[in-house]
Amino acid sequence: MPDFQATVPFSEGIKQSIAWFEAHPDQCTVDAEWSDLLDSLIEKHGIEAKPLSFYA
Repeated sequence: MPDFQATVPFSEGIKQSIAWFEAHPDQCTVDAEWSDLLDSLIEKHGIEAKPLSFYA
């Protein structure tokens, strides 16, 4: 069992993360090529989890 224990619930942590990114836009870069690749994969495969056998 790992020593790490979360002290902030995920729902609060994600709000804090988004707030940080919104407060620091200069540190947030978007790789257009990577973004396009992810968009094409989502378009092709959707967002639902699939078993590995789906891709065989």
